[in-house]
Amino acid sequence: MFTKYLIIGAGPAGLQMAYFLKSKGRDYVVLEKASTAGAFFATQPMHRNLLSINKKHNYFTEEEFNWRHDWNSLLSDAPEMRFTRYSDDLFPKADLLYQYLQDFAAHHALNVRYDCAVENITRDDNGDFVVTTNQGDELRCKVLLLGMGTTEPMVPEEIEGIEHATGYEEQVKDLELYKNKRVGILGGGNSAFETAEYLSGVAAYVHVLAHSPI
Repeated sequence: MFTKYLIIGAGPAGLQMAYFLKSKGRDYVVLEKASTAGAFFATQPMHRNLLSINKKHNYFTEEEFNWRHDWNSLLSDAPEMRFTRYSDDLFPKADLLYQYLQDFAAHHALNVRYDCAVENITRDDNGDFVVTTNQGDELRCKVLLLGMGTTEPMVPEEIEGIEHATGYEEQVKDLELYKNKRVGILGGGNSAFETAEYLSGVAAYVHVLAHSPI
């Protein structure tokens, strides 16, 4: 099978690119290893609250102003496909974003092949990409776009003793463990602040330790 554009991943980036390609009448296919779009958000972030704002009520009516305060919607010409219709919360639940991404893919009838994991990528003598999948298919394309997001934890190996720290993906979510404790969190990104907010009600102190400006 040949398609000019091949997108790996049906998360926010993959779906957004698929929408633009379809709107321009381009030949494209999206490959998604999970059975749904946006599958990352079925389990992540771990504490199930987003840090991307959903400022729905802004008083001002300027569309550009309101877009700058809506960090979750994908761009499209369908007003009904704005994430602000899903929640009034400033920091909404991740489950809603998971549902929204599935709805976006279905509403725009995007060409996504689900349960289709990429196993190998090569290039042929013509410079085309050759992609093989777990379904035994071989797809060729001129342009290959990766929309897979973060694929593995980032661990600062230069820190002696880092192996004794608990990774974000290994956290124990039982709040009893953290009651009246001092908690140090290495890093100043989304995962750090999500974890800090989750623990702030029970921990004695939560220290966010970032090596660069937040």
